[in-house]
Amino acid sequence: GHLESIRGTWNSPRGDDIAPPWKRARVTDGGAIVELGVHLFDQWRFLTGADVIDVFARARHGTRDDESATISATLSNGMNAEAIVSERTSHDIEIEVSGDQGRLRVSCQRFDGLEVYSRRETAGMIAPRMRGIARAFRELPRGLARMRSLGDYGDSYRGEWQHLIDCVRDGGMPGCTMLDGRAAMRVALAAAASASSGEAVRVDEAPPCLSAAR
Repeated sequence: GHLESIRGTWNSPRGDDIAPPWKRARVTDGGAIVELGVHLFDQWRFLTGADVIDVFARARHGTRDDESATISATLSNGMNAEAIVSERTSHDIEIEVSGDQGRLRVSCQRFDGLEVYSRRETAGMIAPRMRGIARAFRELPRGLARMRSLGDYGDSYRGEWQHLIDCVRDGGMPGCTMLDGRAAMRVALAAAASASSGEAVRVDEAPPCLSAAR
């Protein structure tokens, strides 16, 4: 149906003992907004075909800048978007797209992580729960066999690098271009500025450099 919203969660715990100096400060590209959020900003554009108009962000600092953050955005097609990112909690990557006729959720680190709900279904109802059980049993053999290679999560990285190698070798055009990367980075710049100012920031008015954390 008509798309309403998109939500992403990306948690990647990183201890202080393994964080090099540049990862501790936002102005040198460290922190959850830049390191983790930029992937979700890129994903919003890829899945919806829409650009990000403005963002409002809040960040929490600790021994490092932007240890966790929430970012709300408005997309050019009218959708609402939300990102929740953290470098201080257990690893998780999840995407949810909601429309007026249903909802799709993907838990990227589960072999049975694809869930689809119709307009009137909730996660606690019998029908979607039974579908989930059937899906888990159906996917279990494949999931166990691929667990050592990190399954679909590992394949995403291997596929990314193989695609780059193929483009270099054959002279092809990468599926994700420098323009895509720049667009995602502009959203990160706006989100960083918003987290510092406490106000919403339009992406086309974002500063050209990362603002210092406050």
